[in-house]
Amino acid sequence: MYDYMRSSACPFDELINASNLSAFGDVKDLNTFVNYLNNDHSGIRYWGAMGLLFLGDRAVPAVKDLKNALKDESASVVTLAAEALYNLGMRDETENALLNVLKSQNKYACGNALNTIDNLEMESSPELVEGVVNMIKNTEMS
Repeated sequence: MYDYMRSSACPFDELINASNLSAFGDVKDLNTFVNYLNNDHSGIRYWGAMGLLFLGDRAVPAVKDLKNALKDESASVVTLAAEALYNLGMRDETENALLNVLKSQNKYACGNALNTIDNLEMESSPELVEGVVNMIKNTEMS
């Protein structure tokens, strides 16, 4: 990570700008956050999803874009988009997306999904309980 952050492959300034903008969650930046969701770099997409999550109900105009983000190759982007959608009342989409993340071989991503499930107090869903149990079983086998 140290070498990557100092390489020309890392859009460092763009990442810093995206993270700073997202941290404030200003509705005037909604279109910028949506554009971030379509960026080639997963870190920028992450901050786009985070910005929309921080907007809460003010992210309603971006629902379609958040739903598209549920198919992102980055499980971290998927998890943030799912949380934003959950907060906008889209429970089924959130649960399905988090169940898919729990199947990931990326244990960091699984941990993020577990934190989101706990934060949203979704533990009572039988499907999520089964997904968590299966994740644990698969972790024990690897």
